[in-house]
Amino acid sequence: MNEATGMLLQITAGLGGGLLIGGLFFGGLWWTVQRLASSPRPALLAAGSLAVRLALLGAGLWAVTRFGLLALLAAGAGLLIARQWIVRQVRAGSAEAV
Repeated sequence: MNEATGMLLQITAGLGGGLLIGGLFFGGLWWTVQRLASSPRPALLAAGSLAVRLALLGAGLWAVTRFGLLALLAAGAGLLIARQWIVRQVRAGSAEAV
């Protein structure tokens, strides 16, 4: 494998991993927020959700680091892209509900 192919693999793996991790993290956050008002124990739900989401985030980013620094940077970009996509979905859903 030449250097360019290796770099492309790092970027692709990192971006894909970041999108997946970000989708789980921010999707989980939205899922939690939707259920807080009806939860009998909202503080426990919020704390548990945060713990699970941070564990997934940490484990996912640790796994991405095995592909190198370039992959980690691409994962950061993937996280931001996933966040923006989820925010747009939430806003679109809120606009339809009004």
